[in-house]
Amino acid sequence: MLITPDFVFIFLPKTGTTFARDVLRRVFEKASYPYHIVSAATLESKYIPDFKKKITSDHGRVEQIPIEHAAKPIVSIIRNPFERLVSLYLFRAWERRPQVFHEERLLQKYPHFPDISFGEFVALACDWDIHRVRPPHIPPLLGPQSHQFIHFYFHDPESAIAGYDRIALSEPSWRQNMANVRFLRTESLRNDLVDFLTDFGFSASDLRMVLELESKQVSSGRTGSYHHYFSDETIAHTLDKEAMLFQLFPEYLEGQESLLLNG
Repeated sequence: MLITPDFVFIFLPKTGTTFARDVLRRVFEKASYPYHIVSAATLESKYIPDFKKKITSDHGRVEQIPIEHAAKPIVSIIRNPFERLVSLYLFRAWERRPQVFHEERLLQKYPHFPDISFGEFVALACDWDIHRVRPPHIPPLLGPQSHQFIHFYFHDPESAIAGYDRIALSEPSWRQNMANVRFLRTESLRNDLVDFLTDFGFSASDLRMVLELESKQVSSGRTGSYHHYFSDETIAHTLDKEAMLFQLFPEYLEGQESLLLNG
């Protein structure tokens, strides 16, 4: 989480946040603009009731924004759920933290773990019976990316998750739980950052460096062409489990046909 006098920036993992942090730091320092990146050590000590553990990530969530900054505009980044799913698989955090799984159940179903295919990873991510701690009241229709999205961007994530179904998406009372967030897009992040910072008063000279920066930090975790990872089954599974994200960001449904053609 990054806090400035004018806005709060929330960093959802695997969306280009390393590049965004670097850009913001450079622009702010060039313009002598005050900012504070809130680390895990200084985040308000909150617990996620679903998991009964302290927050250890410095990404931060809407419900963790300090009260004195709660009225400020919120900015974040969203990524194509298909591409982000492949990125999560290739990043392999799930391999480095096997303690999140129930070992006996995991090895019973995937005896070759961690050498699992992308299709197996997609199934594993939604198989809460294999996870050591199962979030209570999680609807079977809610996929892991949608579940994380709610935790990051809803004022009361637990009630939103408990009340989720496909009908809830169209209910004003349910949608009002979601914070008003300006989402930049990973696929156009450099230009989106320039547009957003321009709207907050930064000059063209302040922002010239953004367009000149190499995008190594964005591209290093990028998946290139992610289409070949998907089969018809994993496409259908992702569309079903992440229906909430596709309804909130319907532009990412436009690539569905090319996935089917290339799957």
